[in-house]
Amino acid sequence: MDGWSIEAFKRNFGMKYVQEARTPDGRTGDYNSFAAREGNPFSLLEDDEQDAICEILEKL
Repeated sequence: MDGWSIEAFKRNFGMKYVQEARTPDGRTGDYNSFAAREGNPFSLLEDDEQDAICEILEKL
């Protein structure tokens, strides 16, 4: 999304989890705060959305 910054943990293929995320207005969340609330936000995406992100990461 425009203006978002995401730091992810990658092992082998694709993203395993979000380490930190920052919104355009400066709010942040990290792995520990995600775990305390809803869990890994990456796992909340649809399978095709997860696959699309993983394919982008593999090209980096």
